[in-house]
Amino acid sequence: MSDSFLKIKVWTKLITMGVVAIFVLVFVWENYANTATVWLFGKHEMTVLELLFLTFVFGVIATLLAGPVYKTLGQIAELRKSKSAPDAPKPPVPSPATKP
Repeated sequence: MSDSFLKIKVWTKLITMGVVAIFVLVFVWENYANTATVWLFGKHEMTVLELLFLTFVFGVIATLLAGPVYKTLGQIAELRKSKSAPDAPKPPVPSPATKP
């Protein structure tokens, strides 16, 4: 990779990270004092940032649990399929044809 392309790549990443950091700071600044009433087994007052954090944590937990649950459901379906099918005799293996 030439030197100018490397510089463009580095500066693009730096500018992108700077824009994201500014966005996060503005988001936090605008929402640190805003509150929301949330029903979670009763009404609770919490800030928008706390609610955002809890939503993120619950989303990560749900994502981590979705894979094993999906695999387990597939194993249950496979087990039901193997139990419902009777033990059928295996088809005969064809022998190689002999040349006359």
